[in-house]
Amino acid sequence: TIEGDSDYSVAVAAHMDEIGFMVSRVTDDGFLRLDALGGWNAQILRAQPVTVHTDDGTVAGVIGAEPAHTRDEDDVEDIDDLAVDLGLDGDAAAETVSVGDVVTLDAEPRLLGDCVTGKALDDRAGVYAMLAAARAADPDATVHFCATVQEEVG
Repeated sequence: TIEGDSDYSVAVAAHMDEIGFMVSRVTDDGFLRLDALGGWNAQILRAQPVTVHTDDGTVAGVIGAEPAHTRDEDDVEDIDDLAVDLGLDGDAAAETVSVGDVVTLDAEPRLLGDCVTGKALDDRAGVYAMLAAARAADPDATVHFCATVQEEVG
């Protein structure tokens, strides 16, 4: 918050969440089934590395799916068709991960020529722009700067 001299007050908000997944089930053979948090195209998720955020820390995994050559060509892949492989058997996976744990994609930012690529950059750039504006501001009104969540999931 930057205190201004006038009686007016405004808020500047930027969202900082990102789309991800929530564990909906740990299967007997140790795979994690997912619920989507935000809008995903399941077609691009196969073989993506992920991090499962548990109460005790993080666990690495990879998204797998039924092989394309075993699927009906008219069958469109859905999030329900995907599973996270942690490299653990069923008992170990159930001891390590709980239903409700959050899963995020592992994607490091990269420089491609003069462009930066990465996940959730719309969010990160918006928060950066808000903070840069806060540093440069000398407002008459009081300004509250807010970094918000829940934009991606409603």
